[in-house]
Amino acid sequence: MSKITKKIFQRKGLLVCCLCLLLAACSSTTLSLPLAGTATPGGTVTPTGTITPGTATVSPTVTPTLPGQVLGCGIPSPVKVGTTEQQTVAVDPQVSQGSATRTYLLHVPTNYQPQIPLPLLLVFHGRGSNAAEIEGYTGFSLLADRERFITVYPQGLQNADGEPFWDTFNSSTTHIDEVAFVNIVLNDVEKKLCVDTRRIDATGFSSGGNMTGMLACRLAGRIAAFAPIAGNFFDFGQGCHPGRSVALLNSHGTADDVVPYDGQNGQFGVQDWLSQWAKLDGCATGPVSFSQVSKVTAMQWTSCQEDATIFHYRVQDEKHIWPKTLGNFPADETIWRFFLTYPLPATMQPR
Repeated sequence: MSKITKKIFQRKGLLVCCLCLLLAACSSTTLSLPLAGTATPGGTVTPTGTITPGTATVSPTVTPTLPGQVLGCGIPSPVKVGTTEQQTVAVDPQVSQGSATRTYLLHVPTNYQPQIPLPLLLVFHGRGSNAAEIEGYTGFSLLADRERFITVYPQGLQNADGEPFWDTFNSSTTHIDEVAFVNIVLNDVEKKLCVDTRRIDATGFSSGGNMTGMLACRLAGRIAAFAPIAGNFFDFGQGCHPGRSVALLNSHGTADDVVPYDGQNGQFGVQDWLSQWAKLDGCATGPVSFSQVSKVTAMQWTSCQEDATIFHYRVQDEKHIWPKTLGNFPADETIWRFFLTYPLPATMQPR
């Protein structure tokens, strides 16, 4: 968590109250869920494990941000708990196709309490899709209600063909500053809700996966871990300087006819792109297979700097779709367990 540098004694009473609420939240028990993999300092991974759904993700093993450090802590949620509502933010028209506003969907979990900081998950839709569609088919809002985290679905602007997309600074760029937009969205959510700023994560599908990869290069000081799914890949030649070793989880089908697994037209293949990340992360080992479940081969790059790990799920014969399962478990649960393992490093100061 970020350093507590002021007014600790003034907040003593509030902190005691929040810790009591936290212990109460952590007492619930239901069926167990799988872990995507538990990383150790040496970089080895145990592919399976259990965690109790419904337990607060800010459990005793995770030190939460003190309430009040984020502006939204201690105030009522503007969104009814257990629901998703569209939010509008002001943006710079010069880097937003002339638009003065942009939107995102915000889901507040059913058991949200404004005194307890919760993790936040960014989910990016693919080209031609939208925020509502990816909320529907990924299942993250339903999982958020069980696992207690905030979910944010940013909405892309339209390209020349009228399709929502993400401008990830490739050859067809329209000079939209998507990083600035994500920062604005995060600032907006942190004003409205109690966010654990060391547990902000990002995932996305297709071009939303490319967006996720770009954020890994350019916003790793604020976002903890990244999971690009079936994505085309952000070009390292455009500048990739994360400033730290970054934990990644990726899934891709070998029969993907939109973003071919082995790449095309000079674009990186999936494992080539992940190998480039392994070099950036200083990983000494990999890729090594650690699990084979049906058509899904799980592999990893380990012994990386700052205890980062790169996971890859290679899905034989799968096309360009959001995976139903990863490692024999629902994809959303596997991705979320991965995020729980990799908070923002304690050496970094969240914005």
